[in-house]
Amino acid sequence: MARYRHFWKVARVAVLALLLAAIPIVVPVADAVAQGLPLPRFVSLRAEKANVRTGPGVRYPVEWVYVRKSLPLEITAEFEHWRKIRDWEGTEG
Repeated sequence: MARYRHFWKVARVAVLALLLAAIPIVVPVADAVAQGLPLPRFVSLRAEKANVRTGPGVRYPVEWVYVRKSLPLEITAEFEHWRKIRDWEGTEG
């Protein structure tokens, strides 16, 4: 009888472990969604190199490339994790 109790105890732990392993762990990423901050707002480039595209997505062609870190930009719109920006010369992308 004690052998069966031990078996069911181990079986319950195994089932619980499988259930917990099946639960997806979601880690929020701040850059993956629009931040909900007021628009327009000013930011600086963190990267040494940044592509400016004609639209929000990789299917849109790269119009030009910024190659200077800390370049000041104005974010004028957000679409998911894409930002529409304006540089100091008034160029948008």
